[in-house]
Amino acid sequence: MLRSFSFHRLVSLSLALMLGVGSVRGATETSVKDPILLIFSYPAVGRVYVSALYDYDTQQIYLPVSELFNLLDIALKRGTNRNRVEGVFLTNGKPYQLAFDQMTGQRGEQRFEFTREQMVQGETDLFAVPEVYEKVFGMTFKVNINALTLTLESADVMPIVERKQREAARERIESARSQRVMNPLTHGRDRAFLRMGFVDYSVTMASVLNTFDQNASYQTLGGMEVLGGDLQFSHSGLYSTEGTFMTQTGNVRWQYAMLNNDYLSRIEAGQIGTRGPNAKSIRGISLTNDPIESRDMYGTYVLDGRTEPDSEVELYQNNQLVSYLRADQIGYYRFDVPLLYGTTSLRTRIYTPNGDLIEDDRQIQVPFVFLPRGVVSYSLQAGQIASSFDERMEGEIAAHGKMGIGLTKWLTANVGAEYDTFEMTTPKVYTSASARIFDSYLVNVDAVPNELYRAQSSVVLPTSQSLSLNYTYFDGISESNTRGAEHQVQVNAYTPLPFRKLGAGLRIGADHIVYAQRQETALNSDLFFRAGPVSLRLNHRENLVTIGKVIDPTSGYLAISGTYTIPRNADLPSWLRGSFVRGAAQYDRQLGQFKQVDAQLTSTINRTGRLSVGMSHQLQSGLSSIQIGFNMDLGGKMRSSTDFRSSAGTYS
Repeated sequence: MLRSFSFHRLVSLSLALMLGVGSVRGATETSVKDPILLIFSYPAVGRVYVSALYDYDTQQIYLPVSELFNLLDIALKRGTNRNRVEGVFLTNGKPYQLAFDQMTGQRGEQRFEFTREQMVQGETDLFAVPEVYEKVFGMTFKVNINALTLTLESADVMPIVERKQREAARERIESARSQRVMNPLTHGRDRAFLRMGFVDYSVTMASVLNTFDQNASYQTLGGMEVLGGDLQFSHSGLYSTEGTFMTQTGNVRWQYAMLNNDYLSRIEAGQIGTRGPNAKSIRGISLTNDPIESRDMYGTYVLDGRTEPDSEVELYQNNQLVSYLRADQIGYYRFDVPLLYGTTSLRTRIYTPNGDLIEDDRQIQVPFVFLPRGVVSYSLQAGQIASSFDERMEGEIAAHGKMGIGLTKWLTANVGAEYDTFEMTTPKVYTSASARIFDSYLVNVDAVPNELYRAQSSVVLPTSQSLSLNYTYFDGISESNTRGAEHQVQVNAYTPLPFRKLGAGLRIGADHIVYAQRQETALNSDLFFRAGPVSLRLNHRENLVTIGKVIDPTSGYLAISGTYTIPRNADLPSWLRGSFVRGAAQYDRQLGQFKQVDAQLTSTINRTGRLSVGMSHQLQSGLSSIQIGFNMDLGGKMRSSTDFRSSAGTYS
């Protein structure tokens, strides 16, 4: 519990100053807005810190525009005088603008006027009270000043949610996946008509001792067996002495699973989502024959060749010896390799009768979108639209269906269609194809007529070098292209550097988007080394905007960090063994100077405690902060956590 607002102010100021957020004086010069860190919780974002401002005299909160919009993936561009932001809001294509010099906001044809105490210009961002977001964008931000939390409620689907839904179907697992041990099922499933399950819960209460303000909130996540399937749900509520009482129930979903059924493996009903290019949240039903457990075996790969007769041939799969044979009288050898989904590393070592060693490496990629030859999969979803950026769509019928087939060992094709009764007269059909060429090269093509056409290619070489290239052509503004882009090219490359003892590697990437009037380019690179207990990393980020022939570097920074792990030497004190020391510095390219330096020491105490000491110094403001944390296990069911923080003469 917080003892008073003064203690709350001390904690928030300490946290905010550690991140270099300065106080801001209001336009009327009558009040000071102090920095405060809020924990912003949103499903697609997670739990992250947000730097806000708080006026303790008026108890008014000011939320950062750029920081929140970047987290929610809302298109945003700062004006040349840095006191305006503009872009296209969500998927309806309506342009918006917030002018902090004129205290106005506009979305589409609607224009709003505000006071100088509602819109504040900060050093690094622009801040507005929650009423501005609600009037202009329909976004309801709720702040619990006692718990330092921030939540968002909106009838619109945020772009970050849409982007993650679209990318979920195209994710590729590139890391090697070891084969699991499959234990046989010795007892059949005992399905029950009704059987209690579990409930996870959390209850939070806060009180300000010198006032009568109190609030309590709870969250639950539960599940139980119903009609032989599993029913899941979530429920939350909030109560305050000011008379606020709210409850919300969501994510109610029933699922019935069937093992070893090639025609129907899963039935879902309740609050689900369609799985097309423009996914929608619906209250309906879903059917599929996709296996309950993800496929791990794709098929068999034939690895053969010729060498000197009577040679000994070893086969290594993911650096493990899996088979051995001798070449025949004409030097021929053959392995039938079980091929796993993901990336499989194969190596043959041939020992010839003459004593020579011949090695051959290859990488074989099998994305999870690939289907074994002859296998047909499908998924169907249908129901009423539950939530949408356009309230008029709620209650309308939406449906989606997709079918895939493994045509060959190297080619999988998919066709799908989505439809809703609000904006479509005929179903929207889309197609995709995935192919593996020359074992290592992957090619994927997506076509959504009147929306986008995308080609993707990637390769992972036996030397661990990798390259991926994506090109997208956007056919007008759509749900898949809310910002009105015309073309997008993405390139990512990685290569290990020829310093094996240093474990060095270089990763570079670029994302180039072409619009009608401008081009945006994001560049990034990472260089890292590791030599024994020392590891170093150099990171560079650069954002460029090109209008005509003028290239404007909008932001850029360099960051360097190093970590030293203290050896577990018996001559050292026990609290130092295995500890690590970390240092970091960040250089702002636009300012032409270093912004911040950090140092941290982390150590284990008596195997049950963990001590962490951190220091940070802001070079521009001259402010320093210290943080000390100590955690200790006090048995199997109890843990103690203590933190001390000091910054700018304040302590908490």
